[in-house]
Amino acid sequence: MEQRKTINYLKAFAIILVVVYHAWNLTGVSYMSMPSIRFSYALRTIHVPLFILIAGYLCHRQPLRSFYGKKIRRILVPFLLMSALKLLLNNILPTGYSHGSSLLSQLADAFVCGQLYWFCYCLLIMFALAPLLWDRKLLKALLLILLIGIDLFLGIREIHLTDWLQLHNVLYYLPYFLLGMLFRELHFPGKFSTAGQKDKGTARKYRMLLSAAALLIGGICGYMIFYRLVIFFYILDLLFGLSVMTLMYLLASFLGGLPFTLRFLDAAGRYSFQIMLLDPFFHAALYRLLSLFLQEGAVMVLLIAVPDLALSYLLCKGLEKIPVLSGLLGLDLVQKN
Repeated sequence: MEQRKTINYLKAFAIILVVVYHAWNLTGVSYMSMPSIRFSYALRTIHVPLFILIAGYLCHRQPLRSFYGKKIRRILVPFLLMSALKLLLNNILPTGYSHGSSLLSQLADAFVCGQLYWFCYCLLIMFALAPLLWDRKLLKALLLILLIGIDLFLGIREIHLTDWLQLHNVLYYLPYFLLGMLFRELHFPGKFSTAGQKDKGTARKYRMLLSAAALLIGGICGYMIFYRLVIFFYILDLLFGLSVMTLMYLLASFLGGLPFTLRFLDAAGRYSFQIMLLDPFFHAALYRLLSLFLQEGAVMVLLIAVPDLALSYLLCKGLEKIPVLSGLLGLDLVQKN
């Protein structure tokens, strides 16, 4: 239960950052000044990588039929449904969801490139490859080093690979997925178990050491990002993102050990995938509404992000009671505490 709460809280942190990031960019705050641009960039190095890392951590050996069946129901079906809904709206209203000029190019954009929900598309490809790596720690480590080298080269050369099959994003985010799988095999959270008094003392030392390392690495990388560098390289992204994610993990671990559940965070974590699917619709509608009487800025970010999360949660709770829609959005697979 404690570990489930910790993971739910981590997912909640990630989805909150996603919603804030989208609102931040939508309102134009990220284009006002260089510090705002760098803050937006820093958010991007944390929110999706954290989701990918958690997905890798939760991915473990199991019967292939069951494994792929759950991924089809939980990710592929909602991806197809919500992409189709975005395409429909794009051809009725000027939503800007798809950039294709013809219906054929829009279909290719949505279902071949996966642009409308690129995160889902990347996850599907990573999960499709995952069984090849189960219980192969050395292979995962070697592949991780190779991918970091490729991403570093692409970043230095400023090369963007094709968007078809989300190849560029898969290469960029797959190292986080592999790290999650490695953390699971190394029993990373087990270092912080509190089964006995000696373990509590050891856990406290690990937490202090890990916190100090994360603060040091994150501080150095943060300084370089916010004050020194204009062009960012993959290693800097990785180190900064992992250091902040480590601090988030420690906070989630502490909150997960409390004798009570933080219901908002727990709910946001459990419905995080569905909230990510619904977020584009809500933040676009809220932005159109608020822009009628508010100027773009940090206040609007808050007024978009908070209702976005609340409305997404309420809609998930409502759709969960309708069997057909619950199944189509993967809500029937959401675990309840």
